[in-house]
Amino acid sequence: MKELDGLTHVLEQVGNANNMLALNTSIEAARAGETGLGFGVVARELRTLVQRSRGAVADASGKMSAMKESIEANLLAARTEVHAQAEQASIERLLAEVAALSEAFAAVGAHRRTSARSMTGTTRSRCRSCRPSAGSSSRMSYASRSRESVSQWASCTVSSTISGTP
Repeated sequence: MKELDGLTHVLEQVGNANNMLALNTSIEAARAGETGLGFGVVARELRTLVQRSRGAVADASGKMSAMKESIEANLLAARTEVHAQAEQASIERLLAEVAALSEAFAAVGAHRRTSARSMTGTTRSRCRSCRPSAGSSSRMSYASRSRESVSQWASCTVSSTISGTP
């Protein structure tokens, strides 16, 4: 675009120089009198040509400016589109990560529920084995067995919690 602006400037300078040449030719034709009438015709034609070239340069300059503005607007739109696409891709990556985390949390929750049910069942079965039998006669022996059962149950629960087995 700068090259076109430079070309327009050169054409304007050439037009100004031709205009000065036409003016000088008119002055010399007027000085020469009747013998300079031919130069007067050439000077008028030169001025007409200069006016047409100035109009063409102005028209071309206007069209080039409009094209330059259009190109700049298109570049801005393209850059904006590229930026928007990058943001869209980033958002899609984040949504995929959120979905993956959501699935992981759901799996952890399901595992926790399963583990809680398993632990509850294990605890109930251990508690049933710790209950005194119907045939025991002595309260002392019941209390003694209960202490032993609770102690045994507690050590089993601790060891199964540490080893990870129910």
